[in-house]
Amino acid sequence: IIPDKWLMKPNPSTKSQLTAIKKLLKTAKEVVIATDADREGEVIGVEVLEYCGYNGNRSRLWLSALDEKSIKKALNDIRPAEKTYPLYEAGLGRQRADWLFGMSITRGLTIANNGKIEGVMNAGRVQTPTLRLVVDRDMEIENFKPTDYFDVEVMFNHDAGKYKGKLIPTEDMLVNDYLIDKAIAQKVANEVSASGSGVITEYKKQKKTNQAPLGYSLSQLQKEASSYFGYGAKETLEIAQALYETHKALTYPRSDCQYLPEEQEAEIDDVLSAIFSSNAGDKKLSAVQSKIDKNKRSAIWNTKKVTAHHAIIPTSVSIDPEKLPTPEKNIYKLVVANFLMQFMPEYIYESVQIKTKSLTYNFESKGTTPLQIGWKELARSPAKKKDEEDALLPSVNKDDPVSVESTNIASKQTKPRPRYTEGTLISDLKNIAKFVTDPELKKVLRENSGIGTEATRANIIEKLFATKYLEKEGKKSLKSTEKGRAMISVAPDLLKNPETTSLWEQKLEDISLSKLD
Repeated sequence: IIPDKWLMKPNPSTKSQLTAIKKLLKTAKEVVIATDADREGEVIGVEVLEYCGYNGNRSRLWLSALDEKSIKKALNDIRPAEKTYPLYEAGLGRQRADWLFGMSITRGLTIANNGKIEGVMNAGRVQTPTLRLVVDRDMEIENFKPTDYFDVEVMFNHDAGKYKGKLIPTEDMLVNDYLIDKAIAQKVANEVSASGSGVITEYKKQKKTNQAPLGYSLSQLQKEASSYFGYGAKETLEIAQALYETHKALTYPRSDCQYLPEEQEAEIDDVLSAIFSSNAGDKKLSAVQSKIDKNKRSAIWNTKKVTAHHAIIPTSVSIDPEKLPTPEKNIYKLVVANFLMQFMPEYIYESVQIKTKSLTYNFESKGTTPLQIGWKELARSPAKKKDEEDALLPSVNKDDPVSVESTNIASKQTKPRPRYTEGTLISDLKNIAKFVTDPELKKVLRENSGIGTEATRANIIEKLFATKYLEKEGKKSLKSTEKGRAMISVAPDLLKNPETTSLWEQKLEDISLSKLD
């Protein structure tokens, strides 16, 4: 279905606003387009002017932060409208191509399905490759055959303390990178136990520094809200939108950026004051207040990397988080903690590695010792599994002798990757380039050519639920339905391949840069 003429129809719910603008445009000599500084913002502004047939002078206010300094700077740099017009053309291309794809492909696939699955086989440029990611992961999990393998663990005794070493198997012990023969593991354990001694062959101690994480883009916030609280992508967006719109406590939430403009540094004092007055009863925040250095500048401050909107941060409006509904309080506190981390000391730790030899066998021990907790005092980490806990290792020297206190054979099993959650799916949509297998396409595909936008990815997932292609398994996990799998089985590879829509996004970007018409 390709229309001879593309027609626009006013949305009944906003028709009165459109009518008011149309009336005002008749008397206007000049229009300044002051919508969001991005492709979709440009479409919203220009589309109305084109629809209303406005032929007067146009100019463009380009503004990505709403602090006083940024607004004044933008007002002093109002641009000719033709400079940003290619963004409208890219947006128009996106609208029309999505319409053509959705309308034509949905019909085609419904016919191809031939009634095997009830209902319409709804397809879309972004939703179909998104569904494919989930289906592929589900099939991988369901076809996974676990392998039993063994770790040989030895508790060594040094004058400075005990520590555990794990066998580094030699090539001849391994099958597909795993020690699967228990008899070999038992032989190593018995021989090391009988020898009763060993020697330290390597001791490495490195001081390392971790900087605070960057600010929240919407997708990063959705990923963490899913991980910590089990919130869906759309739910997180709605919560952040309420904190922005109703409570004025957070900045604009539909941002794809993790940086802040340097012009906004003038507001640091006001934002910090609002945070501490709003959270006076929060013991965790009160405990770090004296460690906040207002003059510290983390990597978050970088005007050049700010896109249409800056990272999501708290505003200078004071609120009482205890009066907020729990989900709003949780998201607010998450963003507050991230902002405060930017003014706290670095996390400094020692990374320690010990290699020990007993007979001909080599064992490895790894551990970390925190020296300065810094910003991690405010970090919210998921609970670690027992075998992931960082070991505290004694201070030793190369060639030191050790004794063998005990040996153990740990039985383990390989595991498939986990099912997608909304958070991990959104993260993969943003970083879709890693799924590209075609070497030629990989060369031309830009790293930032994710699929969907920060504002639309949550809606895509919701649509996949609504069309009964996806369902929830437990609180967090996503699982494809029989209908979803049937859809992917009938869709040609070109339509469901993330590479196609990534390349499409790249072409739209080329239109916005006037490299393509």
